[in-house]
Amino acid sequence: MNRLHLLQNVSPLSMFGHKIQDPFPVARTTIDKREPARNAAVFQHSLQHSFQPAATAPRPVPSPAPAPHIVTMHITVDAPDLMHLRQLAATVCGDKLSSIRVQPIAHAKRMNVWLSLKYDAETSDLVMIAIMRHLPRAQFGHFEAN
Repeated sequence: MNRLHLLQNVSPLSMFGHKIQDPFPVARTTIDKREPARNAAVFQHSLQHSFQPAATAPRPVPSPAPAPHIVTMHITVDAPDLMHLRQLAATVCGDKLSSIRVQPIAHAKRMNVWLSLKYDAETSDLVMIAIMRHLPRAQFGHFEAN
């Protein structure tokens, strides 16, 4: 097996005119004199050997988990109630909350809100109940499932 020699080509003079010394003189001589490891034959292989399949049956590859379904709820609220809606959604949904998109309408007196949740029937019911209890003027629009 051929040995790989790593050498750094550095000009003998630096920009200030001084000679550059080898920072690791001991390491270079140690690498050159090193003997092969005891288990080096384990890691050597030849390309001439053909692949021999194992006698055991291959293990089944686990299928990836399906992507969570996202349900988007369209809600219209008054502008002052927007922060309260965000707090409700964050506390009720927790990690099931995917995103909240807000768009002002009617000169920013009302807001369109798209609340995206990872699909869970209980979570969407809890969010709707909390919004209806705390924000009675909120209007629910269509729901979209992705």
